[in-house]
Amino acid sequence: MPPEREQTPPPVILYLAVRRRFYPVLCEKGYEDPPSGEIILARDKGMATRIGARRDPQPVLVEVHKESRRTWFPFFFL
Repeated sequence: MPPEREQTPPPVILYLAVRRRFYPVLCEKGYEDPPSGEIILARDKGMATRIGARRDPQPVLVEVHKESRRTWFPFFFL
């Protein structure tokens, strides 16, 4: 049985932490689905930084606005 997810509406801005070397590629080509199929977005900068620090000691934080989430991230978990 999958874990239960929060049912509250998401905030207007969420944060995505990416590796420093990936950030220029993200700006140039846009975001593609990760191999795992899941995108982890955080409600606040602190949590996004903690999540991103697992892969890069100084991750770059990207703001994901409500309008772009529907286009780029149709399915996401908080």
